[in-house]
Amino acid sequence: MLICHCHGVYEEEVRDAVRSGARTRREVTLRCRAGAGCGGCRPLIEELVAQDGLPRPERAVTLPVLRNAPATDCGVSATDLKATG
Repeated sequence: MLICHCHGVYEEEVRDAVRSGARTRREVTLRCRAGAGCGGCRPLIEELVAQDGLPRPERAVTLPVLRNAPATDCGVSATDLKATG
């Protein structure tokens, strides 16, 4: 089935992009140009990604380490911190 009329991209090409690692509509567009024209096919591309795609990895969040901050501000004493290593 033709998915993207603007660029002549068929469903199998979109599915190939997803199988090769595209996890978002934008990533599919970068791989095969589907969705780069008028945008009418974008909902269908997103549906195919949701059907065939791998779950998106959780974004890692790095929290800053506060140095020289009183440990009592968070309810943990300096003794407790030393005990846990």
